[in-house]
Amino acid sequence: MFSEKKVIDKLDAIGRGTAWIPEYHSLSQIDSFNSHLKVIAERAERDGTDVEDSLGPDELAWISNEYNICWCDDRYWLESYAYINADGTLQRFEPRASQSMLLDTWAEREEAGRAIEQQWLKSRQQGFSTIAELAIAKKLNFGVGIKAAIASYDQDACERMGGMWELAFNEMPSWMKANPTTDRAASVKAFGATNCRLTFYSGKKAAGIARGDTPSVI
Repeated sequence: MFSEKKVIDKLDAIGRGTAWIPEYHSLSQIDSFNSHLKVIAERAERDGTDVEDSLGPDELAWISNEYNICWCDDRYWLESYAYINADGTLQRFEPRASQSMLLDTWAEREEAGRAIEQQWLKSRQQGFSTIAELAIAKKLNFGVGIKAAIASYDQDACERMGGMWELAFNEMPSWMKANPTTDRAASVKAFGATNCRLTFYSGKKAAGIARGDTPSVI
């Protein structure tokens, strides 16, 4: 969800059912935990044990808290866990003014109970492709029954678009990532446990885009 009001309502609903109180964390706190978890994982690998068996109640509580907040709050996930390629440098996503405006329009549509449907007429170098790919990555990883599609005018362009999605997915912490059950490069990514699927389409293919399918996000 992109609407702060909708996010608060969702978190409150979860809290009423579980007595969980969501705790938002700063980037430095997130980086510190990730480093801590890396040390635990390296020690488990040396000892030949599963990292899951090495996690204590504090680590498990942190993971549960972060996962649930990210599931509800797209903006928190975007600014805390999403990474992009910025001119050859891997960095955490920081929304530009144009991207923040776009997220605000999505939030307005959510609050009005409308679908997020927009056409961007050749808005080059505004980061709109990036934010769209990140939104798809988030929906696929946390959603259930999501059918997503990425399409561009030819296969090379489609692969470049898909690369943004791939990078964001790969850079998520291991405890956050969904487990892909089908992974065909620049073709199909499927997650059997959640019934989610991402399909890549080229506009130059005779079969057309998403023919015989009904994507819920594209």
